[in-house]
Amino acid sequence: MRTLIIVALLFLSGCSQGVKSYAPDVDPDAAGKAAVRQYDSNGDGKISGPELDKAASLKFNLANIDSDNDLALTADEIANRIRCWQTTKMLSTRTPIHCRIYHNRQPVAGAEIKLVPEKFLGDKMKIVKGITGPNGVAVLMTEDAEPDDPPGVGPGFYRVEITKTGENIPAKYNTNTILGLDTAIDIPVIVKGVRFDLEY
Repeated sequence: MRTLIIVALLFLSGCSQGVKSYAPDVDPDAAGKAAVRQYDSNGDGKISGPELDKAASLKFNLANIDSDNDLALTADEIANRIRCWQTTKMLSTRTPIHCRIYHNRQPVAGAEIKLVPEKFLGDKMKIVKGITGPNGVAVLMTEDAEPDDPPGVGPGFYRVEITKTGENIPAKYNTNTILGLDTAIDIPVIVKGVRFDLEY
């Protein structure tokens, strides 16, 4: 798998000259400050502890965003991650992403997976959706995809919402989700495929 990721990154870096960027069109510093305003409930200027549980998209990639390893995220650290998406060509493209949904160790067919962009990234990013097949796998697609766009999802911080018609999936997996993703290609699980095991 590591070899696959390296090959993918080399391919993208070598072929991305002149390719459209799909990174969020936001000011990184402003977005970082907005993220802290949104999730810093105790007013200490950082997102940590229980606050991170509510910011699941940031917690998902905490190890890479948290540059000083203090298990807390500052506006600058979040801004640096966004800036990295925008300035690194191999990260600014769309990445094919598939998700697997399981419940009681069984694949869940017919579930809708929705990736909702974090509010602090502005209002230009679109929702990403997919429906699981019989094997519990969904291929995610961006709502605003053009015919000549590459398949997949651009880099971003997303809340993950999972629902299924006729099934009472708990709010912790949708309206009050504890699930989140950073969708850039430099995260191994994004290339390999994301698995969500629902417990209820």
